[in-house]
Amino acid sequence: MLSAKIITSVEYNLAKAVEISPAPRIAEQNKADYFIEYIKTSLKEQFDLQNIYSKGLNIYTTLDLDLQQAAEESISKQMDQLEIRMIKHGIDTSKVQCALIAMDVKTGGILSMAGGKSFYKSTFNRAVQAKRQPGSAFKPFVYATAITLGFSQNDKLLDAPLSYRQDDNKTWQVNNFSKTYLGEITFRKALALSKNTPVVRLMEMIGPDRVI
Repeated sequence: MLSAKIITSVEYNLAKAVEISPAPRIAEQNKADYFIEYIKTSLKEQFDLQNIYSKGLNIYTTLDLDLQQAAEESISKQMDQLEIRMIKHGIDTSKVQCALIAMDVKTGGILSMAGGKSFYKSTFNRAVQAKRQPGSAFKPFVYATAITLGFSQNDKLLDAPLSYRQDDNKTWQVNNFSKTYLGEITFRKALALSKNTPVVRLMEMIGPDRVI
């Protein structure tokens, strides 16, 4: 401002002598911090920054604040319980994170979103920015369908080599990423270890149409 001759040298020296104490950042200022940042990022892809922040835009979203509060409360409770169990087993909890999206299946509208335990501690949105293998992300839907049909998480599935003859006479070999097999294991362990052969057997057992 001095070099642009907006203020005088006297004003400059007076201002320079004043000690600046930035206000402390307040944690968790907003509900749905991850969703708000997601909306801002989406808007930046469509409009320039000046229009977003200075043109008085009215922005309407699909967020349901009641569902958002329920999601955040559930995450807080479940993450606390998880970390307590991990501490009991001597497991480091420093990198434990989570992600959640609830959507209106008819419209695709986002009803609630959480990209981690705390936006204040980490702004990285794991709900939309983290990359996952689609196969592993799909497995919970298969197990959830089975549970809905009356199966238990303690029921057993076979983790062993598996192959299918296809219409073109080729063979589809179902492999585990680890290239190892554990024999009979519970639903819970199969999902926790993201085993491939048990979930394919389960899909065949309950039927793809039900899972869809």
